[in-house]
Amino acid sequence: MDTEFTVIMGYDRSGRVYVARVPALRGVVSEGASKHEAVSNIKDAIGEWIAARRAAGLPMTQAREYRVKIPG
Repeated sequence: MDTEFTVIMGYDRSGRVYVARVPALRGVVSEGASKHEAVSNIKDAIGEWIAARRAAGLPMTQAREYRVKIPG
């Protein structure tokens, strides 16, 4: 079964890296020198998070994400 997660991508000017995080998975953050590398790294981080949860016998997240638009 494929699972999809929203990934938020940003650019850290001070570190000159792209930073990717997964809001539904607390603490899952990665970075890369390019967007492509950051996406590849965050996929690895998600896989490691899932493997660690399974190894510990913990349930997978059932988090739901909600998007809101704030008038600007």
